[in-house]
Amino acid sequence: MSRGSCPAPSLATGQPPRPCFGRTARRTLDRHETVGTSPKLLSDEQEAQLIALRLGPPPGYGNWSQRLLARQVVELGIVDSISHETAGRTLIKTDSRVARCGTG
Repeated sequence: MSRGSCPAPSLATGQPPRPCFGRTARRTLDRHETVGTSPKLLSDEQEAQLIALRLGPPPGYGNWSQRLLARQVVELGIVDSISHETAGRTLIKTDSRVARCGTG
């Protein structure tokens, strides 16, 4: 058997060979490389503005919530629309302590 080739069917069992691990693993890896990649929802500048907004005091509230932050970002015209989850993920990605605030 040459290096990198799959084994021949077994004459003793008469069953077809199992799929070659190397080929199967490569197909699986290729498939997973494309899964889960999505375009960025916020530009670097928009992320910076969201974080800067979070560092200031919230208007009329004691603390920022993810929903309040998302609402403010839209009201200020930084983005057309954003979910509170995206706002929270952005803060988590930048290791901001604010991401742990409530969502209400």
